[in-house]
Amino acid sequence: MGKTKELIIAFSILGLVIMAGCGKTGVDPSEDATDEDAIFNIIRYDEPTAFDLDLIDFSIPDTSMVLGYPYRPVHFWRTIETDSLNTALDVRLPGPGDTIGTVAQATAVVRRIIRGKLEIIAVDTVGGSDLTVRLSKNYRMVGNIDAFFEKVGFDYNTRRGWVLRRISDAIFKPVVGDQSVILPTILISRASEPDSTITIYPGIKTISLIPQFAMGESLLVTVLTQDTAGFVTMRFPSGNGYVYRRVEPTNPGIFISGFTLPNYLEFNHIAVDVVASNMVADTSTYKANMVGAIYRAR
Repeated sequence: MGKTKELIIAFSILGLVIMAGCGKTGVDPSEDATDEDAIFNIIRYDEPTAFDLDLIDFSIPDTSMVLGYPYRPVHFWRTIETDSLNTALDVRLPGPGDTIGTVAQATAVVRRIIRGKLEIIAVDTVGGSDLTVRLSKNYRMVGNIDAFFEKVGFDYNTRRGWVLRRISDAIFKPVVGDQSVILPTILISRASEPDSTITIYPGIKTISLIPQFAMGESLLVTVLTQDTAGFVTMRFPSGNGYVYRRVEPTNPGIFISGFTLPNYLEFNHIAVDVVASNMVADTSTYKANMVGAIYRAR
């Protein structure tokens, strides 16, 4: 493809500013000086919710009530010690020997790396006692969104002619160690059409293959997990913000919840966060396992 340019843009997000709100996140630059600037501004200003990695619930629950299950976790949450976001761009421009019709292409990887602790409060009933115990486990997780761009216009066009062609779901996994976590299976259907089920296959996909729904439409989300005793949290838009909901299983390993899409935001994510039962009930290492399924509401 000819000449290759690379740009690594990194900045701290201890208080993440890539937000999933309505509209743009800042003042839109009137001019894109380079191709890299144009692509980065598409990510940051034009489609911030499509590239949003702020999907994880870090709120601390009310721990004033403790249930008496036999050494079963009754509360758990994650803290953040370090949090960083970076965007890697690889721009490939056609060279003198490229055939007529070859267009400039670019790949982007938006990556968020988080280090912190998984905090757990549980009740240990071994020996007939109801002893409240506290567990704390270190973790490092990484969230990735991959994207592909093409340049279909000229430098003086909007964003120098660059357009987003493909994008992936948001995937969170461990940074190091065992990468073999099995992602949950996510099924989405329209509440008015129970047979309209869409299976989410996490990975990069063309814009036309992203699940599309109508603004204000009601959806049902079914999550299938191998760990029948695991914990599932869903995140979805509600009103002018977002809701995190702990979902109880309807059958072993089957979790179902529903919500109504708001009347704004074209791109967004339905986030499914799975915490395996053994990771919060014993000394097993906590491994992040989360999918932010991208969708369009039009």
